[in-house]
Amino acid sequence: MKYSLFLLLVLFLFGLTLEAQVQTITQTKPQDQVQGSLSGQILDEKLVPLFGATVIIEGTIFGSTADENGRYTITNIPPGAYKIQANYLGFSTQTVFNFQIRSVGTPPLNFTLQEASESLDEVVVSLSPIS
Repeated sequence: MKYSLFLLLVLFLFGLTLEAQVQTITQTKPQDQVQGSLSGQILDEKLVPLFGATVIIEGTIFGSTADENGRYTITNIPPGAYKIQANYLGFSTQTVFNFQIRSVGTPPLNFTLQEASESLDEVVVSLSPIS
């Protein structure tokens, strides 16, 4: 009988200790890491906004497209150094290396893209003799 009461008391105390440990673990969850953001504007050589131009952070899933004013914003970026590219159809891609994203105070990153000077070869269109 004494052994049963002793065993019951030990199990009861063990349960209280376990409950206290669970509460401590759930109350002391780690702080979320502070994330940074990147914003700026994408223009052409004549300072005309490039609506729909894209900005990507290489090696990540982060990217954005420019609005009608050429402005873009990318949020929730872990702080660090990144390779950032801006591109637009018909324009040369511009790349910035080792751009520092900070949790607070990341400066704007503006791009001025130049028209691509690539030209196509002559295209000849002729009427086929077979009808």
